[in-house]
Amino acid sequence: MTAPLRVLLADDHHVVRRGLAMVLQTEPGVCVVGEAVNGRQAVEMAVRIRPHLVLLDVRMPELDGVRAAQIIKQKAPAVRILMLTGITPSPATLTMFHGAADGYILKDASPVELLEAMRCVGAGKPYLQVSIIQHLLDAAEPETDLGAGFAVIPPLTAREVEVIRLMAMGRTNREIAGSLSLSEETVRTHVKHILQKLAQRDRANAVIAAIRGGLLDLD
Repeated sequence: MTAPLRVLLADDHHVVRRGLAMVLQTEPGVCVVGEAVNGRQAVEMAVRIRPHLVLLDVRMPELDGVRAAQIIKQKAPAVRILMLTGITPSPATLTMFHGAADGYILKDASPVELLEAMRCVGAGKPYLQVSIIQHLLDAAEPETDLGAGFAVIPPLTAREVEVIRLMAMGRTNREIAGSLSLSEETVRTHVKHILQKLAQRDRANAVIAAIRGGLLDLD
């Protein structure tokens, strides 16, 4: 028998938090083990309870969700974090989330979509909601040539695809190295090659270029 997914809810809005708890408590295989009302409490409870997953609101009092996630990752690396956000995604927000979470989902997601994301992240896989990908594509800077020339761009190697998939989830070079059992220097080399192949100046635009060019499928 598979152990239930132990979830810590962290949201400062009582109605939202209670609504999430009611939905999850009726779902087989999911167990809500705690509720946090601010970022500091989310960190304390995550470290003490060690849930499988923290469903964490980005906007939290006392300690914002991004910083809370970073501290949780430092103190309890095995705890997975799914960031719940109402912020319109953009390359800038993707950069803000670097190293903070294992997945991102918008607050207007359906219960089915939320449960899918939770199970994906809880199973150790990165998750990026399809609508977030679309927001990122829509937010791409006009002067960045993302739509042309992909036929002549050298294809990404299998390893480079693995690296950029983790880049898309905001993982740092150190985290990517740990996930793929590589050295940080090797990861830096892969990132450099990816940026060169996609003719992009930074990681966020490289991810967008790879998705738009059909070189990366996050499904």
